[in-house]
Amino acid sequence: MSNLIRVIGMPDRAVGIRVHGRAAERTAIDELGRRARDGHGGALLLVGSPGLGRTTMLEHGARCVPAATVLRTRAVPAESNLRHSGLHALLRPVADRLHALGDARTRPLAAAMDLVDQYSDHDETEFVVGTEPRPRLSDSSIRAPLPTALAPAVPVPRESPETDTGRVGRALLHVWTALATEGGLLCCVDDADQLDAASRAALSFAVRRLTPAHRVTVLLTAGEDTRPWPPEIPVCRLRPLADADAAALLDELAPGPLRPAVRELLLRSGGGVPRLLAELVAGLAPGQLAGSLPLPRHLLPEESLAWLHRTRLAGLPEDTRMLLLLAAAEREVTGAVDLGVLLRAAAPAGLRACALEPAESRGLVAVDGPTLIFADRLLAEVVYRGEPQGRRRSAHGLLAAAAGDPGRSLPALRHRAAAVIGTDAALADAIETAVDRVFSDTAAGVDPMACADALAAAAALTDDPDRRAARLVRAAEHAWAAGRTDRVRSLLARSDPPPSSPPSLRGRTEYLRGLVELRDGIVEDAREALLLAADLLRESPEPAAEALARAAEACWAAGDRRGLAAVAASGVSGVRMGCVRWSGGVAGAARVLRGGRRGVGGILRESGGRVVGEATLEELLGIAANAVVLGASRLARRASSRAVALARVDGRTALLPPALELLVYAELRLGEHARAAEHAIAGLAAARAAGQTNCALHLRAAAAMSAAVAGDAAGCREHATAVIEAGRSRGLAMAVSLAEWSLARLDLSLSRPKDAADRLFPLVQGSAGRGHFAMRLLAVPCLVEASVLACDPRPVDRLLRRFEERARAVGDAAALAQALRCRALLVADPAEADAAFGAALRLHEASGTEFEYARTLRLHGEFLRRRRRRREARERLRNALRHFEACGARIWADRVRDELRATGIGPEGRGGLVGRLTPQQLRISRHVAAGATNREVASTLCLSPRTIDHHLRNVFAALGVRSRVELVHALAMEGDDPVEAARSGRAGSAVGTPLPPGPRGSTARGTRSARSTAGDSTAGASTAGRSPRDPASHEPSLRETMRAAGSAEVRSRPRGPS
Repeated sequence: MSNLIRVIGMPDRAVGIRVHGRAAERTAIDELGRRARDGHGGALLLVGSPGLGRTTMLEHGARCVPAATVLRTRAVPAESNLRHSGLHALLRPVADRLHALGDARTRPLAAAMDLVDQYSDHDETEFVVGTEPRPRLSDSSIRAPLPTALAPAVPVPRESPETDTGRVGRALLHVWTALATEGGLLCCVDDADQLDAASRAALSFAVRRLTPAHRVTVLLTAGEDTRPWPPEIPVCRLRPLADADAAALLDELAPGPLRPAVRELLLRSGGGVPRLLAELVAGLAPGQLAGSLPLPRHLLPEESLAWLHRTRLAGLPEDTRMLLLLAAAEREVTGAVDLGVLLRAAAPAGLRACALEPAESRGLVAVDGPTLIFADRLLAEVVYRGEPQGRRRSAHGLLAAAAGDPGRSLPALRHRAAAVIGTDAALADAIETAVDRVFSDTAAGVDPMACADALAAAAALTDDPDRRAARLVRAAEHAWAAGRTDRVRSLLARSDPPPSSPPSLRGRTEYLRGLVELRDGIVEDAREALLLAADLLRESPEPAAEALARAAEACWAAGDRRGLAAVAASGVSGVRMGCVRWSGGVAGAARVLRGGRRGVGGILRESGGRVVGEATLEELLGIAANAVVLGASRLARRASSRAVALARVDGRTALLPPALELLVYAELRLGEHARAAEHAIAGLAAARAAGQTNCALHLRAAAAMSAAVAGDAAGCREHATAVIEAGRSRGLAMAVSLAEWSLARLDLSLSRPKDAADRLFPLVQGSAGRGHFAMRLLAVPCLVEASVLACDPRPVDRLLRRFEERARAVGDAAALAQALRCRALLVADPAEADAAFGAALRLHEASGTEFEYARTLRLHGEFLRRRRRRREARERLRNALRHFEACGARIWADRVRDELRATGIGPEGRGGLVGRLTPQQLRISRHVAAGATNREVASTLCLSPRTIDHHLRNVFAALGVRSRVELVHALAMEGDDPVEAARSGRAGSAVGTPLPPGPRGSTARGTRSARSTAGDSTAGASTAGRSPRDPASHEPSLRETMRAAGSAEVRSRPRGPS
């Protein structure tokens, strides 16, 4: 236990141990320590179940509460019937001091403890705790009269006769008071609920009469007990750790990398109990924790079971323990305990229902209607596995006889299998037949995990290696349907069919291995396993086609374009994958990726008709996946939304995460980012519960994109960073590219177009192997906008042409609208740009992509304002503001508000000095106050230094300031923090000035004046590319900002106020 205290306990920071959770308990103990330092005493009782950290909280208290003398003991259950044994253990180290007191008031205590002749046998070093030696109490100090303040504090019972408990309790209080005179006393009693009755009564008597003036601090720990403690003792009840605290503790306990699926399983199994978490980690090998080795079926090691069995079931009558064993055996097989079945099984053994009362009184079980419920998820396992195998077999035999139709009922057959020693081919065949019967009965609610466990039991009864492997593979298939990836791994590890096995059996095994790797492993390994499975299953066209479909999914996730084309070319003729012909679905997608469009319309029309019809869940997933690849976002949303509903209704746990993933992708393409964020959160929870880490990473990448649109910089970076770190090691090019794109879109929303362009060029161009081939196309509109706003000289025309070709190939109206918007940004002729914006808006209205529609409205509004068409600009900008607010895109909405102010609509609610500035002046002021020089501001805003100097002179005159430091003060006094403005992107969100005319270096890209007509106001890019001002790395204080402004003033001091 001492090792567990060191690992999981709550010692203070002085010993270098991290503390997880327990904030309320630590606060209560810290308050006792504060009162002890002030010369006062107190008491605290910590109540909780075994393993919750009571002893470690006591250790924490022993270190936090200062005292010259510390008495500590732990109650021993074996001595609970020995009168005053607890007081003997607590006070035996100070027996010589009891003799030194020589007071009649201590004689009842000395007599009760029988310590009269043992005073000289003990050394003070046994009980003095502290880093410095404590002086020994002299006889004179012991015999000295108590302080006047304490004399009346020892209450005397009224005229009622003094009982033995009262005399011993008063003597204990007197001893405590005497020991506390030289610097306080701390008394710690662990497991006080197991004290003998006399010691507990005396202890309660003394604690109830303690006052702050006694300078005695008492810390008690106890389990849940029906016997009440005195109400005067403050109580803190220990609860299981919260999920976040348990996760932090688990990460600290793990000796190496911890696979996310294993982490979730351990958290569920541990239930927030620190000791169980520590023992779960200690019972697994590093390879099992990392996910490279299969997990055992039972996670708790035998030592932990013995401890739990001893602590939780000690003292129960034999009949009660046998009834609990019957209930645990029934729960092991069926997952629930029916009272009727339990009592029928108990009757032949002479057990009656009243035998459950001791377990109910201790809170181990409870009756809920016709069902018996165990107190927690691990108690049933402790009861079952803690008993010898012979008793377990007897329990299963009784339950098998009590079950209805014992020859055909699946629960009865499983009980019979658990009672058998060795193999039994006939019973194994009967179990498999019962599984087939249950699975074929659509009216019965099928529990896939129950079928998996039954088939695993049948495999254990089978001698023939091929039949045993076949049953284990079938069990793994049912476990996969139940969303138990950990069980699939362990069952496949046990199956391992020999090379002489039929190809179909080996193909099914490889197919399951590939599925597990696809959802929770390295996707390249998944692709190879699935291709091998398709080859082994070539005599069975439909399973082979399904294996090829999953191999294509692996190629898609890995960004393997050539592999996807090769998989499409190997399709099996005449086989239907889902509702779309295998050769048509993926081959059509491959043609689209190559720029062709032949046959795509037919695929989409057939898919759309099937969604309206009676498509199965697997068919809906196939339709949604094809629609996502082919750019049919509305069809993808319809199909995936129905798939999510069916997966939830049918309990298809394994298919719910991929269905939600496809739904999120469709909603992102349609611009429904708020809804996509909600579905991503739900999908993330489902993926973690099913052990599908790869799905979870894809959903986190989608959540990062939604956060970027909403302006949640911290959330976007958190999700994206996690995806990039984990996704690269797993080969998830799709998720990694989406995460990088989300960071670039965040930069763009924060008016950092240069940073966005620097992120997007490698992603879109695919340099150094970066970027998913689909993301290279989808991110082109963001790249073009960032490139235009940042005045980046790198060409984008070829990339834009590829994007347009792909959009036309699939008839994607939303993508065509974005392409027209990009052309409007690039074209030199204002009339052509205006026409391109108008055409883009009409396509957006037809396609219904709200966020992209709002972006085009904003850019068109800025274009119109610069052409002096203010009325039309206001109409466009008001519409953009409404759509951005509907999408939850807060930062984009703020930028539109700034642009509206530039059209003559005053800023709402802005007054004071800052209200005197124009939007352009306010933007320049924020950059200067953030520490930028005139040349840096000019370069950022694509203006000339003379223009910046002119605006800055007017700013100084309007605000009445004479230096940049005073400008920082003026903005701060008005509540306009330039640091916060730079962090949120508002420093560059105000409108800009048209760029001076001149060539940009490429006639195809247009002139600089054409750039200005395309919305240069948002170019404003703040100090892009300066990592010291990046809020993720450093957020300077106001003083640092002023210091930077002062140094900038020295570096670049132009004429006049600049």
